[in-house]
Amino acid sequence: MEATRVRVLHVLNVSAHAIGVAVRRHVDDEWVRNHRSRNERVKRALPRGQEALARLEVFERLTTHAGPRLARASAGEHVDGPPREGRLQEALVRWDIHAHRAAAYSPTPATLAVISTAQVDLANAVGVVVRAGLAAGQLVESDVRRVGASAEATVIAWSGLADRWQALTAPTTRRVDQDFLTAVGELRAAVLEITHDRTTVADPQTIAERVDVRDVAHSLQEGLAAAADLANVVGDAARDPKLLAPARAVLAIHRTLDDGTAGSKRPGSEPLASPVDPRDVQSNRPVALSALVRADLVKAADDTVTAAGTAMSAASVLERSHAGPAAMAASERQAASRRHEQRVVQMVLPLPSAAWAR
Repeated sequence: MEATRVRVLHVLNVSAHAIGVAVRRHVDDEWVRNHRSRNERVKRALPRGQEALARLEVFERLTTHAGPRLARASAGEHVDGPPREGRLQEALVRWDIHAHRAAAYSPTPATLAVISTAQVDLANAVGVVVRAGLAAGQLVESDVRRVGASAEATVIAWSGLADRWQALTAPTTRRVDQDFLTAVGELRAAVLEITHDRTTVADPQTIAERVDVRDVAHSLQEGLAAAADLANVVGDAARDPKLLAPARAVLAIHRTLDDGTAGSKRPGSEPLASPVDPRDVQSNRPVALSALVRADLVKAADDTVTAAGTAMSAASVLERSHAGPAAMAASERQAASRRHEQRVVQMVLPLPSAAWAR
């Protein structure tokens, strides 16, 4: 009971201090703007603000003793940690809904850039978590190598796609839906809570102590499965002829791609006409993508679909790991059996003769 009372007083003390800082700044601003005003109604606001500030300072002094007493009153108290696995699962579900909705119904380069960047963070988290599972003995080494390699390829693919979408985003077109941004922020917070220690990646032992790595890996495996479908939706958005981007960004990327393919043109051939109207470039209006820019985006999206599908297939081994140690042992025995069979086949089968090869 004493700890609860002290904690309430400490919260009130901190709140009074925060409100006092805001009121003091407001009073200072009012004085700068209106201390020379002859309007009595405006000048009455200044003493009222000063009176409120004085009352807040008195309240803060009355409750200032709660801070030093809080540590002593809370000694020996047990506090349950946050349910990290549950938070991650909820964040993944919420993210999946908002990402599909944004990519399917209102795709813009800014929205698609946020989606691609979030998928990079998710794939990076997969690699960190499976390495922690290996260090804790909760995952099999062969599974970790397979999942880690596919996760790295997925990071590269999504990163390339994110760079392309960001290049098609202007400062005036970066606004996205607030609910969508909230879902992105919650997903990143849930992932960082597990994988990071302050500003750096936590060591595998720390991660294994925080959470059940098998449960987290299983949740991330479901996230990779959803990412494979999301990659297809992003690819459909890249093919959408109604997708618009700032004219200057489209022209700049088109010129970069055109310069990259200049070596394959015939010498003396006529230069291609500008894909963007100069009047649109001057005003930086949203315009349709040029054929060259769209083809580059579609290729990057197709590569991402392939990488995401491979990662989803590779991460299916985490389903067995989630089933428990018995399933992990069976998986390891099956892998060892397959390696033994391959060695036997290589020893028994004769090498093809030169005549057969011809």
